[in-house]
Amino acid sequence: VLKRIVSTVKFLAVPGLAFRGSDEKFGSLTNGNFLGCLELLAEYDPFLATHIERYGSSGRGTASYLSSQTCNEFIGLMTSHVKNTIVEELKIAKYFSFSVDSTPDITHVDQLTFTVRYVSANGVPVERFLQFVPVVSHTGESLYQVIKTTFQELGISLADCVGQTYDNASNMSGIYNGVQAHVLSDNPRALFIPCMAHSLNLSENVAAESCVQAFFGVVQKLYVFLSSSTSRWNVLMEKLKTTDGSVPKRLSETRWSARADALNSLNSNYRVYTEVLQLIAEDPLQKKATQSEAYSLIKALTKLETGFLTAFWSCILKRTNLTSKLLQSETASLGSSVSLLQSLSEFVAMLRERNKFEEFVEMGKKLSGSLQFSQKRTKYFQRTSDDQSAQDVTLSSSEEFRISTFLVIIDSFLLDLRKRIKAYSKVDELFSFLRHTDVEADVSLNGVVDFYSEDLEDLNAVENEWFQWRSLLKNLDVTFCSPSEMLKLMVQNDFSTSFPNTYILLRQYLTLPVTNCTSERSFSHLKRIKSALRSTQTQERLNNLSLLNIEGELLQELDFSTVIDAFSSAKCRKRSF
Repeated sequence: VLKRIVSTVKFLAVPGLAFRGSDEKFGSLTNGNFLGCLELLAEYDPFLATHIERYGSSGRGTASYLSSQTCNEFIGLMTSHVKNTIVEELKIAKYFSFSVDSTPDITHVDQLTFTVRYVSANGVPVERFLQFVPVVSHTGESLYQVIKTTFQELGISLADCVGQTYDNASNMSGIYNGVQAHVLSDNPRALFIPCMAHSLNLSENVAAESCVQAFFGVVQKLYVFLSSSTSRWNVLMEKLKTTDGSVPKRLSETRWSARADALNSLNSNYRVYTEVLQLIAEDPLQKKATQSEAYSLIKALTKLETGFLTAFWSCILKRTNLTSKLLQSETASLGSSVSLLQSLSEFVAMLRERNKFEEFVEMGKKLSGSLQFSQKRTKYFQRTSDDQSAQDVTLSSSEEFRISTFLVIIDSFLLDLRKRIKAYSKVDELFSFLRHTDVEADVSLNGVVDFYSEDLEDLNAVENEWFQWRSLLKNLDVTFCSPSEMLKLMVQNDFSTSFPNTYILLRQYLTLPVTNCTSERSFSHLKRIKSALRSTQTQERLNNLSLLNIEGELLQELDFSTVIDAFSSAKCRKRSF
């Protein structure tokens, strides 16, 4: 019976489904998913069917093991088993990094999520969720105390922390009173790495705000206008059936991947949207306000500026979105992520240097149907007697748009992105020796040996070991080997005992975090588990269900026979004489 209960709990916990219903009676239509699943199993399991028939409605005082109390006990036992497994893996790995982030739940309680990153026994970096902690104050000092207390309760030492990552909020990343400053004062080796995906979003935001054209406002108005009415949406769907195009997308202030999807849709179906708006504007059955708004959107879409910015931003956001998705991978390493940001910076710079302006102008003409930019009225200023006699420079509408919009967007994006890339240069330079695996290359290990002096041997021993390791890679005919591939090669061939310092450095490097996206993903699980219908659950139950849901893959792999044995031994009422 207990084995079947554990299987049912696992089945419901992995997707984050609710357990209990309005009542706890077998045969009821509102008895919830837990009893419902047991009833379904009983249809094909004679043993469980007999047990439910005998004890299912026995009430209090009879040990049926089918009650919500038994279910809750198993949820707690399984959660403890999963959490202990994560903590034990972390202690075996020794080195870890962490990230925290907070969001309010449905009951307006601010939940601080904890995520740790470490290298597993098979040499692969993993990121694991630990728990949610309710917080009230958001100052750097108070959040640091919460972090310190939580790790102490879990038996995790902050002295083994090698990295920390948060978003770019001042209370988290501030160099004086931010959380990272307090952690560094306790452990100087806990390198702070700002979330790269968040930094990329901020750079895009700076570029968008530098544009004087209200372009993204037009994109959002187009979505709102077409999606707020079922009749308008049906007209759009009829048009899109012939083109197999994508529907308009809503913009998001925080997720720029949504903007990339919106621009991709607009760029692919620009003419379709214009035709739909024209049909709505000329429909006599529509309200005057609706027709007026449709004409306003048509006027905006038929401008060359809108067509140009659609093609331009679609190109930029497509590359940044794909780059951001790579940065959000759990197995991403620091060096490859910095190289990704640098390559994106070089791509944007290429658009400026190769003067791609004319190409985007031609794309804009095809989309909008307009052949020239809007001509602004020339402003004349009254001259005084002491003004210089030099005449004002008059620019064409095309040249003025290139200078005031195209170049401003590119330069703003490049300036902010390069500034943020510099924040990672110090850490990346510390492990720069990993990029030079050629035996003939001159490699300096002074910086990394000084920084991790407590974990490594003296400089001479580390240099000799690294030279032999590079020779071994050459003899194995490994022309290029990334740090993750090096560590896997070392683990698979049991080279760690011969190259202990290299083994330590590789694990520390791969433990360094790149983004805090795993922490932010936990918010989606939080929203699903603590919903409006499940808002009265306790913090302990929230943490239990969240851990089983987020770490579902680990939950499926674990064997709970020891948990069942421990539970049955504790609940056994038989006595031997």
